[in-house]
Amino acid sequence: MNSSIQTLYDALIAFGIVIGIAGAITLAVVAAGAMFRRDELHAVRAASPASQPDPADDARVPVLR
Repeated sequence: MNSSIQTLYDALIAFGIVIGIAGAITLAVVAAGAMFRRDELHAVRAASPASQPDPADDARVPVLR
């Protein structure tokens, strides 16, 4: 009986370790994606200033019929 409880504990510990590793990898991938996206946005923002809309664009308003 003691052997089956020890096996159960070993299985639960192994399961917890696998879940922990999967969570750490997931957080690392999400953080890397966020850092890449932030650098990409920063590069675009620094390279080109924001363009202003033309006055003619304001005159053309789409109308639903």
